[in-house]
Amino acid sequence: MTCATSPYRAEIEQVPNVRRPDLPLFRYMIRDKSSEQLVFDGVAGDMREAMDSVNAWLDYLQGSVAA
Repeated sequence: MTCATSPYRAEIEQVPNVRRPDLPLFRYMIRDKSSEQLVFDGVAGDMREAMDSVNAWLDYLQGSVAA
Protein backbone atom coordinates (compact mmCIF):
# COMPACT_ATOMS: atom_id res chain seq x y z
CA MET A 1 0.00 0.00 0.00
CA THR A 2 1.54 3.31 -1.01
CA CYS A 3 0.39 6.89 -1.19
CA ALA A 4 2.00 9.10 -3.82
CA THR A 5 2.47 12.01 -1.41
CA SER A 6 3.65 9.96 1.58
CA PRO A 7 7.32 9.28 2.36
CA TYR A 8 6.25 5.90 3.79
CA ARG A 9 5.26 2.53 2.35
CA ALA A 10 3.08 -0.02 4.16
CA GLU A 11 3.15 -3.78 3.75
CA ILE A 12 0.65 -6.32 5.09
CA GLU A 13 1.20 -10.06 4.85
CA GLN A 14 -0.55 -13.10 6.25
CA VAL A 15 1.76 -15.18 8.45
CA PRO A 16 1.32 -18.54 10.18
CA ASN A 17 -0.14 -18.46 13.67
CA VAL A 18 2.03 -20.76 15.77
CA ARG A 19 -0.25 -20.62 18.84
CA ARG A 20 -3.51 -21.09 16.97
CA PRO A 21 -2.90 -22.67 13.54
CA ASP A 22 -6.63 -22.44 12.72
CA LEU A 23 -6.56 -18.62 12.96
CA PRO A 24 -4.58 -16.32 10.64
CA LEU A 25 -2.27 -13.52 11.70
CA PHE A 26 -1.45 -10.44 9.67
CA ARG A 27 1.92 -8.76 10.06
CA TYR A 28 2.14 -5.14 9.00
CA MET A 29 5.20 -2.99 8.44
CA ILE A 30 5.74 0.64 7.61
CA ARG A 31 8.97 1.53 5.83
CA ASP A 32 10.59 4.77 4.79
CA LYS A 33 10.32 4.88 0.98
CA SER A 34 13.74 6.40 0.38
CA SER A 35 15.86 4.33 2.79
CA GLU A 36 13.69 1.20 3.15
CA GLN A 37 14.28 1.50 6.91
CA LEU A 38 11.63 -0.17 9.05
CA VAL A 39 9.73 2.54 10.93
CA PHE A 40 7.04 0.42 12.62
CA ASP A 41 5.77 -3.14 12.62
CA GLY A 42 2.95 -4.98 14.31
CA VAL A 43 0.63 -7.97 14.20
CA ALA A 44 -3.15 -8.07 13.90
CA GLY A 45 -5.75 -10.82 14.15
CA ASP A 46 -7.54 -9.88 10.92
CA MET A 47 -6.99 -7.87 7.78
CA ARG A 48 -9.37 -5.07 8.82
CA GLU A 49 -7.48 -4.53 12.07
CA ALA A 50 -4.16 -4.52 10.19
CA MET A 51 -5.45 -1.97 7.68
CA ASP A 52 -6.88 0.26 10.41
CA SER A 53 -3.59 0.15 12.32
CA VAL A 54 -1.53 0.93 9.22
CA ASN A 55 -3.80 3.86 8.33
CA ALA A 56 -3.63 5.24 11.88
CA TRP A 57 0.18 4.98 11.97
CA LEU A 58 0.53 6.57 8.53
CA ASP A 59 -1.69 9.47 9.63
CA TYR A 60 0.40 9.88 12.77
CA LEU A 61 3.73 9.69 10.94
CA GLN A 62 2.65 12.09 8.20
CA GLY A 63 1.42 14.52 10.86
CA SER A 64 4.83 14.31 12.57
CA VAL A 65 6.63 15.05 9.31
CA ALA A 66 4.38 18.04 8.60
CA ALA A 67 4.91 19.58 12.05
